[in-house]
Amino acid sequence: MKSLLSVGFVLVVMAITNACAPVQVPSNLAQTDNPIIKEVLTKQMVFYDRYITLNADNFSSFYAKDAYIYANGGRYSAESFEARKKIVWGNFKRQGIWWNFDIQSIQQSDDGGVVVTSLHKLRGKKSRDYLRYFEWKKIGDNWKIISQTTYPPEFITEEDLLLPCK
Repeated sequence: MKSLLSVGFVLVVMAITNACAPVQVPSNLAQTDNPIIKEVLTKQMVFYDRYITLNADNFSSFYAKDAYIYANGGRYSAESFEARKKIVWGNFKRQGIWWNFDIQSIQQSDDGGVVVTSLHKLRGKKSRDYLRYFEWKKIGDNWKIISQTTYPPEFITEEDLLLPCK
């Protein structure tokens, strides 16, 4: 009986540890000398901290005012996406669900933006992996997300940009 309790305790500790696991950054990105990539990587880590802690307060501040956010079959404004996150993440907290991330790549685009491709790993009762693309642009002095999709930003069409926001 004692050994089962010990194993159970270890599994609980492992689950708590995994829930707060740091974002996995490929070593070639962590060691980059590119100052733009470093800036965006730093901002992306702050962004992921919101996911890890399920904190949607002021979440829309990461996005440009006219950002293209495509998730779950529809387009969202930054404000409606924040409102949706507050509801969804509130449910996640009650269900013991959390996120882990692996950054797959960071590439500078021809127009000076930066595209971050990451694997969002939903963990808990429903374990799923989601590939997400975030396109960051410097607006004024701040890096903002101008698109978030499940497909590479180069495939965003003019028709996509005309879709009404939820």
